[in-house]
Amino acid sequence: MKRILFLLIGLCYILTACNNTDPDIQVNTIISNVTAEEFNGLGRTNEYGESNQKDFKKLAFDFSMEHGDGVKRKIEMFNDWRTLLKEYDGLERYWGGDSTSQDNIEENFAKYHYELIFYSKGLSEAEVKKIFKEARIHIEWEADEETQTKDYFIGDNINFKD
Repeated sequence: MKRILFLLIGLCYILTACNNTDPDIQVNTIISNVTAEEFNGLGRTNEYGESNQKDFKKLAFDFSMEHGDGVKRKIEMFNDWRTLLKEYDGLERYWGGDSTSQDNIEENFAKYHYELIFYSKGLSEAEVKKIFKEARIHIEWEADEETQTKDYFIGDNINFKD
């Protein structure tokens, strides 16, 4: 009797774990120093006087979402990097960037990647986080006739790397 009860509890646990409809969502933002090659490719960098490699940072942002079958998703991805950087103190801090994404509704995943270089002279790590504090990613998904939403703020997920 104990064996049957143990097997039933184990089976229920496995079925519950396999039926989990919560998606796996990853948000990562890394800010690092630009390389010499990246700095040399910036072009005109003397807009604010003499500038050097240490005056620029690279932001790499990655978002991924994976889910099982039967999940419908809607992702409102933040993408106004230039305006956000300029609104902080009026300086044209956005220096250039590139992005890729794969978000086909018939797939069970979505991926977004952004890389940008910005003028960081005079900004502390706390100020950089403050700049990106309101940059929001809004995700909505529906599974088993239940809709859930979650917001991620890029400023909350920044890691600094030397």
